[in-house]
Amino acid sequence: MPSKSVYDWPPSPDDPSYFTRRGWAFETIQDMFNHQKHGHTMFLGTDISATRPFVPQSLFEHARTAWVSLQYVIPTLAAHTEQDSEGNTLLTYRTASSAADAQAWADRTILLHKEDKTLDDLRYELGGKVLPDVNGDQTFIHLIVRSDTSFGVLLHTSHVPFDGAAAKIVTTGGLLNLVPPSSPGDGDAMTRKTSPLQYAG
Repeated sequence: MPSKSVYDWPPSPDDPSYFTRRGWAFETIQDMFNHQKHGHTMFLGTDISATRPFVPQSLFEHARTAWVSLQYVIPTLAAHTEQDSEGNTLLTYRTASSAADAQAWADRTILLHKEDKTLDDLRYELGGKVLPDVNGDQTFIHLIVRSDTSFGVLLHTSHVPFDGAAAKIVTTGGLLNLVPPSSPGDGDAMTRKTSPLQYAG
């Protein structure tokens, strides 16, 4: 049995911005399924109604900023799944060297849809997509803007970096990052939770 240290995230001795670790049992099994059964990916979606109208492009810009911010809290959003020369599953992560690098990652992984479609419609369209994609990205957020008061959020990810509970954490974290700080006099907790989308107006 390998030492637990192989599941740590040590930086590369040649490149301190590059981290890699072995996949543990569940991650390795999911990686195998991913190679043998393309489309074996995970989705988590939610529909949101805003209390005030918002500008779709403004919402998207704020969502992209929130997504970049979340990546610094949950680096596995930008992790890649690779294999070494012996066929072992590896999870790798490279830190962004600049704000431009972080924005380039966001440009690839958060996508805006302006068509009037359901989350299930989009999930069906994306269901056959192979993850990781050609860039190595394997976690994506899709925004479906249906009107100036309604939009959907769909997380699409591989089973390797995240399980179902983690997918909920990612989605919740992204939505909370979209919420501006509230002052103590802004009302009760539920009121403050429904007000964030005013931020995107």
